[in-house]
Amino acid sequence: MKLNEITLSNVGPYAGRVHLDVTALGDVFLICGKTGSGKTTIFDAVAYALYGQSATTRELASHYAGDTDDVYVELDFNAAGERWRVIRKPQRTVAKKRGTGTTERPAVV
Repeated sequence: MKLNEITLSNVGPYAGRVHLDVTALGDVFLICGKTGSGKTTIFDAVAYALYGQSATTRELASHYAGDTDDVYVELDFNAAGERWRVIRKPQRTVAKKRGTGTTERPAVV
């Protein structure tokens, strides 16, 4: 499997939409940074896109995401000689649009 692109929308420490073009990095690359900068979140997002669950038990949605903000992972990759794209949105508990209380938004693939 070879990663091509990954897009994170309000995932982990990433507020808003972040797009990573992995093909621009070449065949071998390093993901590095300070503690808390979001390195593990990238790996969690890839695992979530592929398998529907992250490698860690962390909440996928960013603390910065509002109830109306989209939270998703989009992964573009090559496997078995074919190009694939998967988009996953996690289940979220959000405030109701009318009245008080919360409601569950189901996971979407």
